[in-house]
Amino acid sequence: MNKHFFIIFIVIFISPSQTFASNGAWLFAHRANSPEAVNHAIDDHLNAIEVDISLAKNIPAHRRCTRDLWCAYHRGDTTAYNLSDVLETALTGTGVSGINNSQIGAVWLDVKTGHATHADYQALTHIVFDTLGTGDNTVRKYWGVWPASQLNTTYTQVVRNEIVQRNLQKESTFIIEADSNQDTNLAAQQCQSWGLQCGLSAGNPFLGDLGTHTGPSWDMNNLNYLSGDISHKSHINSIFLWTFNWNGLYEDDMIRLLFGHRSHWEYLAGFNWQCGQEGNGIILGAINSVYPANFCTEADGNDACSIATEAIFAGPLTLGDRYTDLSQPRNQYASSNPLTCNAYYPTD
Repeated sequence: MNKHFFIIFIVIFISPSQTFASNGAWLFAHRANSPEAVNHAIDDHLNAIEVDISLAKNIPAHRRCTRDLWCAYHRGDTTAYNLSDVLETALTGTGVSGINNSQIGAVWLDVKTGHATHADYQALTHIVFDTLGTGDNTVRKYWGVWPASQLNTTYTQVVRNEIVQRNLQKESTFIIEADSNQDTNLAAQQCQSWGLQCGLSAGNPFLGDLGTHTGPSWDMNNLNYLSGDISHKSHINSIFLWTFNWNGLYEDDMIRLLFGHRSHWEYLAGFNWQCGQEGNGIILGAINSVYPANFCTEADGNDACSIATEAIFAGPLTLGDRYTDLSQPRNQYASSNPLTCNAYYPTD
Protein backbone atom coordinates (compact mmCIF):
# COMPACT_ATOMS: atom_id res chain seq x y z
CA MET A 1 0.00 0.00 0.00
CA ASN A 2 2.75 2.44 0.90
CA LYS A 3 4.66 1.50 -2.23
CA HIS A 4 1.69 2.25 -4.47
CA PHE A 5 1.14 5.58 -2.75
CA PHE A 6 4.79 6.52 -3.24
CA ILE A 7 4.64 5.78 -6.98
CA ILE A 8 1.52 7.89 -7.47
CA PHE A 9 3.15 10.79 -5.68
CA ILE A 10 6.18 10.71 -7.97
CA VAL A 11 4.08 10.63 -11.13
CA ILE A 12 2.15 13.70 -10.02
CA PHE A 13 5.31 15.51 -9.05
CA ILE A 14 7.00 15.17 -12.44
CA SER A 15 3.88 15.82 -14.48
CA PRO A 16 4.43 18.48 -17.19
CA SER A 17 1.63 20.55 -15.71
CA GLN A 18 3.73 20.83 -12.56
CA THR A 19 7.02 21.45 -14.42
CA PHE A 20 5.95 24.25 -16.76
CA ALA A 21 5.20 27.51 -15.02
CA SER A 22 4.59 31.19 -15.66
CA ASN A 23 1.09 30.26 -16.71
CA GLY A 24 -0.31 33.31 -14.96
CA ALA A 25 -1.32 36.43 -16.90
CA TRP A 26 -1.33 39.86 -15.31
CA LEU A 27 -3.12 43.12 -16.13
CA PHE A 28 -1.22 45.88 -14.30
CA ALA A 29 -2.79 49.26 -13.58
CA HIS A 30 -0.27 51.92 -14.64
CA ARG A 31 0.99 54.29 -11.94
CA ALA A 32 -1.26 53.04 -9.14
CA ASN A 33 0.54 55.51 -6.88
CA SER A 34 -2.27 56.38 -4.49
CA PRO A 35 -4.87 54.46 -2.50
CA GLU A 36 -7.55 56.00 -4.74
CA ALA A 37 -5.76 54.81 -7.90
CA VAL A 38 -5.53 51.29 -6.48
CA ASN A 39 -9.26 51.38 -5.76
CA HIS A 40 -9.87 52.43 -9.37
CA ALA A 41 -7.91 49.35 -10.47
CA ILE A 42 -10.03 47.21 -8.15
CA ASP A 43 -13.19 48.71 -9.67
CA ASP A 44 -11.86 47.76 -13.13
CA HIS A 45 -11.29 44.19 -11.86
CA LEU A 46 -7.57 44.23 -12.68
CA ASN A 47 -5.43 41.61 -11.00
CA ALA A 48 -2.21 43.62 -10.64
CA ILE A 49 -0.85 47.12 -10.09
CA GLU A 50 2.36 48.92 -11.03
CA VAL A 51 3.64 51.28 -8.34
CA ASP A 52 6.42 53.85 -8.80
CA ILE A 53 8.60 54.03 -5.70
CA SER A 54 10.86 56.91 -4.65
CA LEU A 55 12.95 57.63 -1.57
CA ALA A 56 11.05 60.23 0.46
CA LYS A 57 13.98 62.60 0.95
CA ASN A 58 14.41 62.91 -2.83
CA ILE A 59 10.84 64.19 -3.30
CA PRO A 60 10.01 67.92 -3.01
CA ALA A 61 9.02 68.67 0.57
CA HIS A 62 5.51 69.91 -0.30
CA ARG A 63 4.72 66.60 -2.04
CA ARG A 64 6.57 64.18 0.22
CA CYS A 65 4.75 61.34 2.02
CA THR A 66 4.35 61.85 5.74
CA ARG A 67 5.44 58.63 7.43
CA ASP A 68 7.30 56.04 5.32
CA LEU A 69 10.92 56.26 4.26
CA TRP A 70 9.72 55.29 0.77
CA CYS A 71 6.79 56.85 -1.06
CA ALA A 72 4.58 55.83 -3.96
CA TYR A 73 5.60 58.60 -6.35
CA HIS A 74 6.52 59.30 -9.97
CA ARG A 75 7.94 62.65 -11.00
CA GLY A 76 4.93 64.72 -12.03
CA ASP A 77 2.53 63.26 -9.45
CA THR A 78 0.89 66.01 -7.40
CA THR A 79 1.22 64.09 -4.12
CA ALA A 80 3.42 61.29 -2.80
CA TYR A 81 1.72 58.67 -0.63
CA ASN A 82 3.11 56.36 2.00
CA LEU A 83 4.10 53.18 0.18
CA SER A 84 2.63 51.01 2.93
CA ASP A 85 -0.77 52.72 2.55
CA VAL A 86 -0.86 52.04 -1.20
CA LEU A 87 0.16 48.41 -0.74
CA GLU A 88 -2.34 47.93 2.08
CA THR A 89 -5.10 49.16 -0.24
CA ALA A 90 -4.08 46.47 -2.74
CA LEU A 91 -4.71 43.92 -0.01
CA THR A 92 -7.90 45.21 1.52
CA GLY A 93 -9.37 47.81 -0.83
CA THR A 94 -13.00 47.51 -1.92
CA GLY A 95 -13.04 50.04 -4.74
CA VAL A 96 -14.19 53.63 -4.61
CA SER A 97 -17.78 52.59 -3.97
CA GLY A 98 -16.79 50.04 -1.32
CA ILE A 99 -18.61 47.16 -3.03
CA ASN A 100 -15.80 45.35 -4.89
CA ASN A 101 -13.35 42.91 -3.36
CA SER A 102 -9.71 43.29 -4.33
CA GLN A 103 -8.48 40.80 -6.92
CA ILE A 104 -4.96 42.28 -6.86
CA GLY A 105 -2.58 39.33 -6.97
CA ALA A 106 0.68 41.02 -7.97
CA VAL A 107 2.49 44.33 -7.75
CA TRP A 108 5.22 45.59 -10.10
CA LEU A 109 7.56 47.57 -7.85
CA ASP A 110 9.10 50.19 -10.16
CA VAL A 111 11.87 51.63 -8.00
CA LYS A 112 12.80 55.07 -9.33
CA THR A 113 15.61 55.82 -6.86
CA GLY A 114 18.72 54.24 -8.30
CA HIS A 115 21.26 55.47 -5.76
CA ALA A 116 20.37 54.82 -2.14
CA THR A 117 22.15 53.15 0.75
CA HIS A 118 22.04 49.49 1.68
CA ALA A 119 20.02 50.44 4.76
CA ASP A 120 17.53 52.41 2.66
CA TYR A 121 16.89 49.47 0.31
CA GLN A 122 16.68 47.14 3.29
CA ALA A 123 13.98 49.39 4.70
CA LEU A 124 12.16 49.21 1.36
CA THR A 125 12.07 45.41 1.41
CA HIS A 126 10.75 45.52 4.98
CA ILE A 127 7.90 47.85 3.98
CA VAL A 128 6.97 45.59 1.07
CA PHE A 129 7.20 42.25 2.83
CA ASP A 130 5.73 43.46 6.13
CA THR A 131 2.75 45.08 4.40
CA LEU A 132 2.00 42.46 1.74
CA GLY A 133 3.08 39.45 3.80
CA THR A 134 4.95 36.38 2.58
CA GLY A 135 3.95 32.84 1.72
CA ASP A 136 1.00 31.36 -0.15
CA ASN A 137 -2.05 33.55 -0.67
CA THR A 138 0.02 36.76 -0.55
CA VAL A 139 0.47 39.33 -3.30
CA ARG A 140 3.25 38.35 -5.73
CA LYS A 141 6.14 40.85 -5.88
CA TYR A 142 7.85 41.79 -9.17
CA TRP A 143 10.90 44.00 -8.57
CA GLY A 144 11.61 46.17 -11.60
CA VAL A 145 15.13 46.67 -13.00
CA TRP A 146 15.83 49.32 -15.65
CA PRO A 147 18.02 49.22 -17.64
CA ALA A 148 19.53 45.75 -17.88
CA SER A 149 22.98 47.25 -17.25
CA GLN A 150 21.86 47.89 -13.65
CA LEU A 151 21.78 44.25 -12.57
CA ASN A 152 24.67 44.52 -10.12
CA THR A 153 23.66 47.35 -7.82
CA THR A 154 23.02 47.82 -4.13
CA TYR A 155 19.28 47.66 -4.89
CA THR A 156 19.40 44.31 -6.69
CA GLN A 157 21.84 42.89 -4.15
CA VAL A 158 19.58 43.72 -1.22
CA VAL A 159 16.42 42.43 -2.90
CA ARG A 160 18.08 39.24 -4.14
CA ASN A 161 19.51 38.50 -0.69
CA GLU A 162 16.07 38.95 0.88
CA ILE A 163 14.45 36.65 -1.67
CA VAL A 164 17.05 33.90 -1.28
CA GLN A 165 17.60 34.09 2.48
CA ARG A 166 13.86 34.13 3.21
CA ASN A 167 13.11 31.51 0.55
CA LEU A 168 10.66 33.76 -1.29
CA GLN A 169 11.37 32.58 -4.85
CA LYS A 170 7.78 31.46 -5.38
CA GLU A 171 6.43 34.94 -4.75
CA SER A 172 9.21 37.40 -5.61
CA THR A 173 11.40 37.95 -8.66
CA PHE A 174 12.79 40.62 -10.97
CA ILE A 175 11.35 42.12 -14.16
CA ILE A 176 14.29 43.33 -16.26
CA GLU A 177 13.92 45.81 -19.13
CA ALA A 178 15.32 44.37 -22.38
CA ASP A 179 16.14 46.66 -25.29
CA SER A 180 18.53 44.42 -27.20
CA ASN A 181 19.88 40.92 -27.64
CA GLN A 182 22.71 41.90 -25.32
CA ASP A 183 20.15 42.80 -22.64
CA THR A 184 18.36 39.45 -22.84
CA ASN A 185 21.69 37.63 -22.60
CA LEU A 186 22.80 39.72 -19.61
CA ALA A 187 19.50 39.15 -17.84
CA ALA A 188 19.53 35.42 -18.45
CA GLN A 189 23.12 35.02 -17.27
CA GLN A 190 22.60 37.10 -14.15
CA CYS A 191 19.37 35.37 -13.16
CA GLN A 192 20.98 31.98 -13.66
CA SER A 193 23.86 32.99 -11.38
CA TRP A 194 21.32 34.16 -8.80
CA GLY A 195 19.37 30.92 -9.08
CA LEU A 196 16.18 32.86 -9.85
CA GLN A 197 13.59 32.76 -12.59
CA CYS A 198 13.14 36.31 -13.94
CA GLY A 199 10.88 38.21 -16.29
CA LEU A 200 11.72 40.54 -19.18
CA SER A 201 9.86 43.71 -20.09
CA ALA A 202 9.85 45.83 -23.23
CA GLY A 203 8.01 48.88 -24.47
CA ASN A 204 7.66 52.61 -24.10
CA PRO A 205 4.93 55.09 -23.12
CA PHE A 206 3.68 55.24 -26.72
CA LEU A 207 3.77 51.55 -27.57
CA GLY A 208 0.09 51.25 -28.35
CA ASP A 209 -0.18 54.67 -30.02
CA LEU A 210 2.69 54.19 -32.47
CA GLY A 211 2.65 50.44 -32.89
CA THR A 212 5.86 48.63 -33.74
CA HIS A 213 6.25 49.45 -37.42
CA THR A 214 6.07 53.23 -37.07
CA GLY A 215 7.79 53.53 -33.72
CA PRO A 216 11.51 53.75 -32.94
CA SER A 217 13.64 51.04 -34.52
CA TRP A 218 14.58 49.58 -31.14
CA ASP A 219 10.89 49.12 -30.42
CA MET A 220 10.50 46.66 -33.29
CA ASN A 221 13.69 44.83 -32.44
CA ASN A 222 13.33 44.31 -28.71
CA LEU A 223 9.79 42.97 -28.98
CA ASN A 224 11.06 40.35 -31.37
CA TYR A 225 13.89 39.50 -29.00
CA LEU A 226 11.29 38.74 -26.33
CA SER A 227 9.34 36.54 -28.72
CA GLY A 228 12.17 34.46 -30.12
CA ASP A 229 15.46 35.09 -28.37
CA ILE A 230 14.51 33.68 -24.95
CA SER A 231 13.40 30.28 -26.24
CA HIS A 232 16.48 28.55 -24.79
CA LYS A 233 17.11 30.82 -21.79
CA SER A 234 16.49 28.57 -18.83
CA HIS A 235 16.12 31.32 -16.20
CA ILE A 236 13.79 33.70 -18.05
CA ASN A 237 10.20 32.65 -17.50
CA SER A 238 7.92 35.60 -18.33
CA ILE A 239 7.33 38.47 -20.77
CA PHE A 240 5.72 41.87 -20.11
CA LEU A 241 4.84 44.86 -22.33
CA TRP A 242 4.20 48.51 -21.42
CA THR A 243 2.27 50.82 -21.69
CA PHE A 244 -1.12 50.46 -23.38
CA ASN A 245 -3.07 53.73 -23.15
CA TRP A 246 -5.96 52.67 -25.38
CA ASN A 247 -5.68 55.63 -27.72
CA GLY A 248 -3.79 54.01 -30.58
CA LEU A 249 -4.72 51.87 -33.56
CA TYR A 250 -2.60 48.89 -32.61
CA GLU A 251 -3.36 48.11 -29.00
CA ASP A 252 -6.18 45.60 -29.32
CA ASP A 253 -4.31 43.54 -31.91
CA MET A 254 -1.06 43.62 -29.93
CA ILE A 255 -2.82 42.51 -26.75
CA ARG A 256 -4.57 39.64 -28.53
CA LEU A 257 -1.30 38.56 -30.11
CA LEU A 258 0.63 38.79 -26.84
CA PHE A 259 -1.75 36.57 -24.88
CA GLY A 260 -3.15 34.39 -27.65
CA HIS A 261 -2.13 30.77 -28.13
CA ARG A 262 -0.77 30.67 -31.66
CA SER A 263 -0.80 27.41 -33.59
CA HIS A 264 1.10 28.74 -36.58
CA TRP A 265 3.96 31.13 -37.37
CA GLU A 266 3.14 34.84 -37.27
CA TYR A 267 4.39 38.20 -36.05
CA LEU A 268 4.67 39.19 -32.43
CA ALA A 269 5.99 42.55 -33.63
CA GLY A 270 8.29 44.01 -36.24
CA PHE A 271 9.19 42.07 -39.35
CA ASN A 272 10.44 38.71 -38.06
CA TRP A 273 8.24 35.64 -38.02
CA GLN A 274 8.18 33.86 -34.67
CA CYS A 275 6.67 30.66 -33.40
CA GLY A 276 3.90 31.54 -30.96
CA GLN A 277 5.16 32.41 -27.48
CA GLU A 278 2.62 33.78 -25.07
CA GLY A 279 3.22 36.82 -22.92
CA ASN A 280 2.52 37.16 -19.23
CA GLY A 281 1.52 40.73 -18.59
CA ILE A 282 0.80 44.24 -19.80
CA ILE A 283 0.61 47.64 -18.14
CA LEU A 284 -2.63 49.53 -18.85
CA GLY A 285 -3.43 53.16 -18.14
CA ALA A 286 -2.95 56.82 -18.99
CA ILE A 287 0.52 57.99 -19.97
CA ASN A 288 1.15 60.90 -17.62
CA SER A 289 -1.13 60.44 -14.63
CA VAL A 290 -1.95 57.99 -11.89
CA TYR A 291 -4.40 55.25 -12.81
CA PRO A 292 -7.68 57.09 -13.42
CA ALA A 293 -11.30 56.37 -12.65
CA ASN A 294 -13.35 54.63 -15.33
CA PHE A 295 -10.41 53.67 -17.53
CA CYS A 296 -12.30 50.53 -18.53
CA THR A 297 -15.92 51.55 -18.91
CA GLU A 298 -17.05 50.86 -22.49
CA ALA A 299 -20.33 48.95 -22.42
CA ASP A 300 -19.60 47.23 -25.75
CA GLY A 301 -16.64 45.31 -24.32
CA ASN A 302 -14.02 47.17 -26.38
CA ASP A 303 -12.18 48.70 -23.45
CA ALA A 304 -8.61 47.69 -22.61
CA CYS A 305 -9.50 45.49 -19.66
CA SER A 306 -12.21 43.55 -21.51
CA ILE A 307 -10.09 42.97 -24.63
CA ALA A 308 -7.13 41.81 -22.54
CA THR A 309 -9.22 39.49 -20.38
CA GLU A 310 -10.90 38.00 -23.45
CA ALA A 311 -7.49 37.41 -25.06
CA ILE A 312 -6.21 35.66 -21.94
CA PHE A 313 -9.23 33.39 -21.74
CA ALA A 314 -8.77 32.51 -25.44
CA GLY A 315 -5.14 31.53 -24.88
CA PRO A 316 -3.18 28.98 -22.84
CA LEU A 317 -2.79 31.13 -19.70
CA THR A 318 -5.05 31.92 -16.78
CA LEU A 319 -5.33 35.10 -14.76
CA GLY A 320 -2.63 35.15 -12.10
CA ASP A 321 -3.52 35.31 -8.43
CA ARG A 322 -1.92 35.21 -4.99
CA TYR A 323 -1.00 31.54 -5.41
CA THR A 324 0.85 31.91 -8.74
CA ASP A 325 4.32 30.34 -8.46
CA LEU A 326 6.99 32.64 -9.91
CA SER A 327 9.85 30.20 -9.39
CA GLN A 328 9.19 27.70 -12.18
CA PRO A 329 10.65 27.73 -15.73
CA ARG A 330 8.37 28.75 -18.57
CA ASN A 331 6.88 26.43 -21.14
CA GLN A 332 8.51 26.61 -24.59
CA TYR A 333 7.45 26.14 -28.18
CA ALA A 334 9.21 24.18 -30.91
CA SER A 335 8.22 23.29 -34.46
CA SER A 336 8.86 20.28 -36.65
CA ASN A 337 7.86 22.07 -39.87
CA PRO A 338 8.01 25.67 -41.11
CA LEU A 339 4.28 26.32 -40.77
CA THR A 340 3.15 24.77 -37.50
CA CYS A 341 4.19 25.28 -33.90
CA ASN A 342 3.33 21.81 -32.70
CA ALA A 343 5.63 20.69 -29.89
CA TYR A 344 6.93 21.69 -26.48
CA TYR A 345 10.48 21.21 -25.35
CA PRO A 346 12.28 21.87 -22.05
CA THR A 347 14.68 24.75 -21.57
CA ASP A 348 18.42 24.18 -21.71
